[in-house]
Amino acid sequence: MTTCPKCGSAVPGGALECPSCGVVIGRYRKDYLAPSASTAAEDAGVRPPRGASPPPAQPAARPTPRISTATLEALDRARPWISFLAVYGIIVAVLLLLGGSIIVLSGFTSPRTLPLGIAYVISGFSGLAILPPLHRSATALKNLTPGVATSSLETFITEQLSFYRRVGVLSKIHLWVSLIVIALAVIFGALMATTR
Repeated sequence: MTTCPKCGSAVPGGALECPSCGVVIGRYRKDYLAPSASTAAEDAGVRPPRGASPPPAQPAARPTPRISTATLEALDRARPWISFLAVYGIIVAVLLLLGGSIIVLSGFTSPRTLPLGIAYVISGFSGLAILPPLHRSATALKNLTPGVATSSLETFITEQLSFYRRVGVLSKIHLWVSLIVIALAVIFGALMATTR
């Protein structure tokens, strides 16, 4: 058993790929790891004396991953749209909160509008919970360095993941609430029909 040079997981002897991360082991060692002193000596035909411990392996310098020009151009074209959607969404969420608050406050005199006001307030808070990662990801795109993967790209990807995770969670909640409301409406409608 050996260990994967990328993730450190146990790899069965003779395996070509790591079962955990899927890296092709021989290619990874060739492309990313500098040969150790013992490997370089063995390649040169020099073997260490018997019983001698091999020299310590030198830490490999990993090359900085490169970002292609096409990827940078696509991200640069996406940035204004992401910024627009984030700002527009925040404005709409604030308007929903304000409108919903006004409806809720006036709903105490007219109870029929109270559920609508509550729905607007909930939608406004949901929007404000979802949209900040989208805005932060657009800001991270402004700081990308051409040709080099930087922490800005990592920030962009992390914030996009956060945005889509929040959208997914709120979509699931919305779906379940909608299904419950529909089921209750059907049950209420059926009860009303049988009482006539």
